[in-house]
Amino acid sequence: MWDIPTDPSELYLYLLEIEWLHPFYAYVVFIILTFAVTDGARRCAAQVLGDSKMLKFNEFLSVLTMCTAHFGEGE
Repeated sequence: MWDIPTDPSELYLYLLEIEWLHPFYAYVVFIILTFAVTDGARRCAAQVLGDSKMLKFNEFLSVLTMCTAHFGEGE
């Protein structure tokens, strides 16, 4: 019925040929990068900031991540 390859390298190339999925791929990569940068910033700040400032920084990062994720959905 469908000619979907089972080999991962061929499957990857097959999925890249489906052009209507390209915005989805870009969104997934954008979200992964957003959460990776946020996690890195959180870990760096945990070494430097105290507990009260860390709480505020976590809230700031959470709002920033949420806004960034919504921006990615709109693209």
